Amino acid sequence: MQAALAPREGGAFHVQHLPFLLAFVYWAVSAWLVARLLLSRRFEHDGLGVARADAYANWVAAVLPRLLACLALLPVTLLTAQINMLMGVVTGLLALLILTALVLRSRFGDVTEKNSYGSFDFMGPVSRQAIWGMLALSATLLAGLWIRSAGLAAALLWVLGAVALRAWDARRTWPDTDAEQGQALREEARGNWRVFSLSLLAGAAMLALIGLSDDEVDLARRLGLPALLLFALGSWTVFGGFVLTYLPLSRRWIGLATWLPPLLFVAFASRETHFVAQRDLDLAVPPIEVVRETSSERFRRWVAQVPPGDPVYVAAAVGGASRAAFWTGIVLAAIEDDARRADGRRFAADLFAISSISGGSLGATAFVAGVAQYPDTAACVKEPDAVSTSSRERCLSARLEGFLERDFLAPVVGRMLFPDLFIRFAPVPQSLALRADRSLGLEEAWAGDWRRQPGGGRSVVDWNAPISALYAGAERADRPQLPLLLLNTVRLEDGQRFVQSFARPDWPGVTDLFDAAFDTRRLSLAQAVHNSARFPYVSPGAMVLGAPGPATPPGGDPVEMGRLGDGGYHEGSGAATLADLLERLAAEKLLRKLPGKSGLWACAAGWGDSGAGEACAAPSPVVALILDSAPSSFPADYVRGLDGRQLEERPGVAPGSTPLPEVLAPVFGGLSTRTQLSLLSQRRLSRLVGNDPSALIELRMPLWRETADDPKTRERCDGRRVQPSMNWYLDDCSRARLAQAARGGPGTDTGSTLAEQALLNNLQRLRRQVLGAATPAAGSTR
Repeated sequence: MQAALAPREGGAFHVQHLPFLLAFVYWAVSAWLVARLLLSRRFEHDGLGVARADAYANWVAAVLPRLLACLALLPVTLLTAQINMLMGVVTGLLALLILTALVLRSRFGDVTEKNSYGSFDFMGPVSRQAIWGMLALSATLLAGLWIRSAGLAAALLWVLGAVALRAWDARRTWPDTDAEQGQALREEARGNWRVFSLSLLAGAAMLALIGLSDDEVDLARRLGLPALLLFALGSWTVFGGFVLTYLPLSRRWIGLATWLPPLLFVAFASRETHFVAQRDLDLAVPPIEVVRETSSERFRRWVAQVPPGDPVYVAAAVGGASRAAFWTGIVLAAIEDDARRADGRRFAADLFAISSISGGSLGATAFVAGVAQYPDTAACVKEPDAVSTSSRERCLSARLEGFLERDFLAPVVGRMLFPDLFIRFAPVPQSLALRADRSLGLEEAWAGDWRRQPGGGRSVVDWNAPISALYAGAERADRPQLPLLLLNTVRLEDGQRFVQSFARPDWPGVTDLFDAAFDTRRLSLAQAVHNSARFPYVSPGAMVLGAPGPATPPGGDPVEMGRLGDGGYHEGSGAATLADLLERLAAEKLLRKLPGKSGLWACAAGWGDSGAGEACAAPSPVVALILDSAPSSFPADYVRGLDGRQLEERPGVAPGSTPLPEVLAPVFGGLSTRTQLSLLSQRRLSRLVGNDPSALIELRMPLWRETADDPKTRERCDGRRVQPSMNWYLDDCSRARLAQAARGGPGTDTGSTLAEQALLNNLQRLRRQVLGAATPAAGSTR
């Protein structure tokens, strides 16, 4: 909500706020209208009986619908004002207008001026037209967010249905009326221009909106998350109040709303629609078949192209949705841009592997894909601030920023609230149910956004292709260059850690998702990233199926091998997998400890049989990077201090009291245990690479202060005192503060906090290493 409604660089009001205002009206009017219809008619099986006091019953029938409209408007107005004051004022004025219209109205359709309980026996032409428009809007959104072409058909039927309903009401014989009453209703239908015109206009607008949208993802983004939420609330109100309550009661049945949805949900609860790698890959060129090597074998070939003495980098990207993706991608890309500007320097080519979790996997994959897609080292100019914007946009960091700043939340929530929810209550064919999977909201967004990147139309990187295509298309067979992606995920049933990578993980304690036991041949790059970022309830756990084999009966169901969830279920930093990798390379004697030096070392020319340090003329130190976007304070969240000292114990901070401990203490206990496991994994990584200040470089987003904003960030944040949010859509202010921190920290103010100074020092350490101007720290053994 914050990212969608917050002021943007162009001003406090944006064109996407218009659907939100329309949905705001729809939500309020639907709450009022459904209540008004239910209270304006007495039903045989409504259980209310005969009112003992007509005055009181009439007062309730008049006041309750308006009260429900007020309750629908008030919290949304207050929340909007808290995020965007100008939008809050606009929303408040609109709410006041709606309430005034409802209070001062003389009649709505066939509801009489007295607004009495049980004032009519059937719906008149105006009410019928209003209900048709609301139901048609819900159906159009359901169809359009499911399959775009179906949405176009639904919008067209909406328009045609509104015309046909008006014509029918103007000619029909109304039930239970005499000739005079019937003629009056027909005249009312012919004179009903206001509600009819609104319905017709809304249907035409939806038809145009879906027609202008490229696909379901684009439609969800054009509507925006706040509008989708309010449209969903309004749709459930109309469907539950009218379809499941009013219609059956008016036909002398019992109401369906209290028992039919639970019954249908139980009936279809066992339906599985979230699968791993069960969709056909939509590829223009068939993927290249490759023989997978182990991570050790890849390192043996990869290290040969590292210049002697250059550091060998490995990185761990902590999870955190779009915040982590943006931070990971921008920080790595900014360092790569620095290396490209400096003649003869390199960073991505010296980065062997990135172990990532959740949103960090999206940032890491975007970085590797960007290096493969845009290898031109001359594209990023040496002095970006002194040239045109078009020149700056050719830098890798600017390209990734354009990709990672997109709204990834609206597409997945749109599918979750409409088609994915609908199939939980309806007997839909499995082929259509699979298209309703909300996982597609993220995966299709990533693939489509990358394809629409400048230069992204080339077939170098296709997020709909397997991971192997990323490496096979950008690397020479004899010279691996791209960083190795280690995308972590977890099997929810037993907590087993799975790794998705181009190379086979050859260390114990993890399972290779591309093992022959699993049917994952059709796993795309986007799906692999999503497997690492499946955090319920936004992203569902996905079922892995066993590969068909000789024991599989013909036509039999494949074996279910468990559901995959977010990699952060095991530990949230990716450091555990990275430490496993380094230990394996050390066991294979590809990394070694040297006498008188700390940490692990590699040798581009290969180690001699003796294993002594003299066997390598110019050994390369192993440098580990930790990229963490969670705003943190120093030193409690750091493995090391400013001077490189180990912080084996967290500072003595008394834990805060847990609210509702009987209920929430187990939840907080599970989360805090996972956090401690992440910290222990990072300390394990620290012990492996050594205690030198430049061996483990922690790039953590500091706890941000408003006074740290530079002029550009200050303009975009406008004094907002919020930390970058953790969701799949970052607002302008969050992106500006993350980007500023990635460039080196706070602007010129009275001083820096320890966390800000730590980030600045570590960025400078890393840049000095990459640019070849490293000055050893005091006491350094490197």
